[in-house]
Amino acid sequence: FSMRHGDGVAAGMLAACHFAEITGKASSCVREKLCSVLGKLGLPLKAPAYDSAAVLDSMYGDKKTQGSVMRLVIVTEPGKAEIVKQEDTAPVLEAIRLASE
Repeated sequence: FSMRHGDGVAAGMLAACHFAEITGKASSCVREKLCSVLGKLGLPLKAPAYDSAAVLDSMYGDKKTQGSVMRLVIVTEPGKAEIVKQEDTAPVLEAIRLASE
């Protein structure tokens, strides 16, 4: 994958917001607030349309992943975050897909 670091961080934050919504950990207002901030900073409001499975595979190389369990940092409401241990890849794949729409 090739992109500027800040754009990659923004894409990951968007996917994390979608994941939090899919799993019922946050409402859409968290993502909407994030998009407002990203827009003001001139960062992209959607992730590049990379292959979701390839993105997921790259996540297994992340330092937060242990074996088949990903540890994802999500914002549950403004100013509050939690670490979620995730083994089921279906909601992660869906979040990656939604972040690029």
